[in-house]
Amino acid sequence: MTNKIREFKTNEEKMETLFSLTGKLISNASTCDAVLFSVFYVISECKKEIAQAIYYAIESLPAKVNLVRRTLKVSNYKEYTKLIERIITANQKVHNKRNELSHILLRVVDQNEVVAQNPKNQEQSIKRITSRYLDNLFKE
Repeated sequence: MTNKIREFKTNEEKMETLFSLTGKLISNASTCDAVLFSVFYVISECKKEIAQAIYYAIESLPAKVNLVRRTLKVSNYKEYTKLIERIITANQKVHNKRNELSHILLRVVDQNEVVAQNPKNQEQSIKRITSRYLDNLFKE
């Protein structure tokens, strides 16, 4: 994505962009999850079906990360710890961004403003959905 901040003519255009970005972030998170599964599959030295049954029985990313780290500690692949930690960090970043967009309520305040609030996080202030905010979601 370019560094240029896009301008929206209407709230509908802004909402359409927001939904499109949400879909991309969900796709990115799914891809990262598949990469993390591949790491688990290799380091666990399980049959693929067993590795899939174990890994995909876990739904939360923190629990999957814990599984990978614990497996790594007892595996023959400890020399790849730095690489695997980079994969874990990338997963966490992508999932955090996906979660930020996936768990918000959107409101059109007036003709020029869309705001978001996460109902799960009572302390979070209302965020203005701006071009800069949307573009920053895809940095890194």
